[in-house]
Amino acid sequence: MYPRDEIGGIAGSVSHLALKHAKFDSTYYGLARVQGTGELIELDSCLFVNNPVGCVSTEEHRVVARNSFFNGAGFTLVNCASNSQFERCRFSGATSAYHLLIDGEATVTQCDFSGNSPDVNAWLFLLNGSGLVAENIFHNGQFATFAVHVERDCAFPLSISGNIFSQLFDVTPIVIECLSPGLVPAMVDSNIFTAIVTPRAKAVQIQPDAQTLISGNRMIGLSPPDHATIFSACDSVVARRNIFIGNGLAYQAFSYNDARHNYWGDSTGPYNALHNPQGHGDNVSDSVVFNPWYPDTSFLVNAAAPQVELPTQFELRAYPNPFNSTARIELDVPAPFIGEITLTNLLGQTVRTIHRGPLYGRETFTLQAHDLASGLYFLYVRDVIKNTVAASTKLLLLK
Repeated sequence: MYPRDEIGGIAGSVSHLALKHAKFDSTYYGLARVQGTGELIELDSCLFVNNPVGCVSTEEHRVVARNSFFNGAGFTLVNCASNSQFERCRFSGATSAYHLLIDGEATVTQCDFSGNSPDVNAWLFLLNGSGLVAENIFHNGQFATFAVHVERDCAFPLSISGNIFSQLFDVTPIVIECLSPGLVPAMVDSNIFTAIVTPRAKAVQIQPDAQTLISGNRMIGLSPPDHATIFSACDSVVARRNIFIGNGLAYQAFSYNDARHNYWGDSTGPYNALHNPQGHGDNVSDSVVFNPWYPDTSFLVNAAAPQVELPTQFELRAYPNPFNSTARIELDVPAPFIGEITLTNLLGQTVRTIHRGPLYGRETFTLQAHDLASGLYFLYVRDVIKNTVAASTKLLLLK
């Protein structure tokens, strides 16, 4: 679509626009200036490639996108309204502000965000944000201020769960702040943070009045050591069952934060010159309440064991095999990904979903098959974002 200084793509007034297997290559915009308010735009398996000003600029419309790729530059790749949904989409480019901007409630699942964007605000920005950000991967990027930035309406729920933040330089993974008052805490749960170097917060930054529950996350080897892994400017933050290993300064708060029952990288607990000078784990500031702490990672099912070096190659093991009702599954995962572990029968039907979410390091699962019939089954480990099989094996159940 040339010349590039004209709209190109699709512009107009619609009540319901549905596109499938459409490609917008080098258009000025892909979709732009779609007039009206609240209409539905559906994108299924669409490609937006090298769009210099943006892919979808429809800030007053709901967008439901599946299996689509958004690439280009400009202010934002995709700009849309509340109740938008993105599943299995990929965002990559060098925008000046955002990759995906949603005003209001949003659902973003199993998507891939990456790119080198100097001074960009965030790859994913939720304004008046609420909803679900789950099972996405934010990776292989630099110079974006934040991976996920939420200015939330604190009267509505927000869950940031089961995501992977990896291979990021000068990018803070998550920042949460409140635009509107409310008593519903944000949930930051079961995410993996690894291979991150940034002069700001290395995992989570909580602004004033943004009540947050941070639980079940793994934060491993983040740099530099004198910058906080979790930085909190709010006194309504609770941290539980998180793993901090090799981060230096793990938690910095300027008012009371309840961070009891976490693992800090050593059985002696976190180091604090005043409250635990004998601790050999990651450091915490004076306002962080950390006692009691967990002496190991056994509290968190499937946690990467801190005593074991990260694996260098992918490996799947299941034993005993044949098994009688219960089997142990072990995975060595050298690079984090969003995975699904399933057991299928000879007809290809899924009879067990054993795990769905981030996988990294040494992972251990238990397969309970008391209610299954004897016979041959297949165990699959899938990458849900790439939609590929990472490993598989046969299991024989004998009763």
